[in-house]
Amino acid sequence: MAEKKDKLRVFPFIELIPFVFYVLAVLYVATPTSFWTEKGLTVIQNIGVTAIPLGLITGAALAIIGFVMLRRLQGWRKTATLVLSVFHGAAYAIAVCGGAVFVCLILGGALGH
Repeated sequence: MAEKKDKLRVFPFIELIPFVFYVLAVLYVATPTSFWTEKGLTVIQNIGVTAIPLGLITGAALAIIGFVMLRRLQGWRKTATLVLSVFHGAAYAIAVCGGAVFVCLILGGALGH
Protein backbone atom coordinates (compact mmCIF):
# COMPACT_ATOMS: atom_id res chain seq x y z
CA MET A 1 0.00 0.00 0.00
CA ALA A 2 2.87 2.38 0.79
CA GLU A 3 4.32 1.79 -2.68
CA LYS A 4 1.07 2.91 -4.31
CA LYS A 5 1.06 6.15 -2.30
CA ASP A 6 4.69 6.80 -3.27
CA LYS A 7 3.77 6.49 -6.95
CA LEU A 8 0.90 8.93 -6.52
CA ARG A 9 3.24 11.48 -4.94
CA VAL A 10 5.11 11.74 -8.23
CA PHE A 11 2.16 13.56 -9.77
CA PRO A 12 2.01 16.34 -10.93
CA PHE A 13 5.80 16.64 -10.98
CA ILE A 14 6.16 14.07 -13.77
CA GLU A 15 3.91 16.30 -15.89
CA LEU A 16 6.68 18.93 -15.99
CA ILE A 17 8.98 16.75 -18.16
CA PRO A 18 7.64 17.97 -21.56
CA PHE A 19 8.37 21.60 -20.67
CA VAL A 20 12.09 20.91 -21.14
CA PHE A 21 11.38 19.85 -24.72
CA TYR A 22 8.97 22.76 -25.23
CA VAL A 23 11.65 25.28 -24.23
CA LEU A 24 14.22 23.67 -26.53
CA ALA A 25 11.73 23.63 -29.41
CA VAL A 26 10.87 27.31 -28.91
CA LEU A 27 14.56 28.22 -28.82
CA TYR A 28 15.11 26.26 -32.02
CA VAL A 29 12.21 27.92 -33.82
CA ALA A 30 12.82 31.46 -32.54
CA THR A 31 16.60 31.64 -33.03
CA PRO A 32 18.02 32.18 -36.55
CA THR A 33 20.29 29.46 -37.92
CA SER A 34 23.06 31.98 -38.56
CA PHE A 35 23.31 32.70 -34.82
CA TRP A 36 23.97 29.05 -33.95
CA THR A 37 26.49 28.70 -36.77
CA GLU A 38 28.27 31.93 -35.89
CA LYS A 39 28.66 30.92 -32.24
CA GLY A 40 29.68 27.34 -33.11
CA LEU A 41 26.64 25.90 -31.34
CA THR A 42 25.20 23.76 -34.13
CA VAL A 43 24.84 20.93 -31.59
CA ILE A 44 22.12 22.92 -29.82
CA GLN A 45 20.39 23.45 -33.15
CA ASN A 46 20.48 19.70 -33.81
CA ILE A 47 19.00 19.04 -30.37
CA GLY A 48 16.25 21.57 -31.14
CA VAL A 49 15.25 19.65 -34.26
CA THR A 50 14.60 16.52 -32.20
CA ALA A 51 12.96 18.50 -29.36
CA ILE A 52 9.86 19.25 -31.43
CA PRO A 53 8.75 15.64 -32.02
CA LEU A 54 9.98 14.54 -28.57
CA GLY A 55 7.99 17.34 -26.95
CA LEU A 56 4.85 16.32 -28.81
CA ILE A 57 5.28 12.64 -28.03
CA THR A 58 6.01 13.11 -24.33
CA GLY A 59 3.34 15.79 -23.96
CA ALA A 60 0.68 13.57 -25.53
CA ALA A 61 1.74 10.53 -23.52
CA LEU A 62 1.78 12.42 -20.23
CA ALA A 63 -1.58 14.03 -21.01
CA ILE A 64 -3.09 10.57 -21.44
CA ILE A 65 -1.39 9.26 -18.28
CA GLY A 66 -2.50 12.34 -16.35
CA PHE A 67 -6.13 11.89 -17.39
CA VAL A 68 -5.98 8.22 -16.38
CA MET A 69 -4.43 9.05 -12.99
CA LEU A 70 -7.01 11.73 -12.12
CA ARG A 71 -9.32 9.19 -10.49
CA ARG A 72 -6.64 8.22 -7.98
CA LEU A 73 -5.40 11.69 -7.07
CA GLN A 74 -6.80 14.08 -4.51
CA GLY A 75 -6.44 17.74 -3.58
CA TRP A 76 -3.90 19.99 -5.24
CA ARG A 77 -2.25 17.07 -7.05
CA LYS A 78 -5.49 16.34 -8.86
CA THR A 79 -6.00 19.99 -9.84
CA ALA A 80 -2.39 20.50 -10.96
CA THR A 81 -2.38 17.25 -12.96
CA LEU A 82 -5.64 18.22 -14.64
CA VAL A 83 -4.32 21.66 -15.61
CA LEU A 84 -1.02 20.31 -16.93
CA SER A 85 -2.72 17.44 -18.80
CA VAL A 86 -5.11 19.87 -20.47
CA PHE A 87 -2.16 22.09 -21.41
CA HIS A 88 -0.22 19.17 -22.91
CA GLY A 89 -3.29 17.97 -24.80
CA ALA A 90 -3.96 21.47 -26.15
CA ALA A 91 -0.31 21.88 -27.21
CA TYR A 92 -0.50 18.55 -29.06
CA ALA A 93 -3.79 19.48 -30.74
CA ILE A 94 -2.46 22.89 -31.82
CA ALA A 95 0.71 21.31 -33.22
CA VAL A 96 -1.25 18.68 -35.15
CA CYS A 97 -3.68 21.27 -36.56
CA GLY A 98 -0.79 23.62 -37.41
CA GLY A 99 1.04 20.79 -39.14
CA ALA A 100 -2.08 19.90 -41.12
CA VAL A 101 -2.51 23.54 -42.23
CA PHE A 102 1.18 23.68 -43.19
CA VAL A 103 0.88 20.49 -45.28
CA CYS A 104 -2.28 21.83 -46.96
CA LEU A 105 -0.50 25.09 -47.82
CA ILE A 106 2.44 23.20 -49.30
CA LEU A 107 0.19 20.88 -51.30
CA GLY A 108 -1.93 23.82 -52.42
CA GLY A 109 1.16 25.58 -53.79
CA ALA A 110 0.98 28.60 -51.50
CA LEU A 111 4.39 27.84 -49.97
CA GLY A 112 6.07 26.19 -52.94
CA HIS A 113 8.70 27.53 -55.31
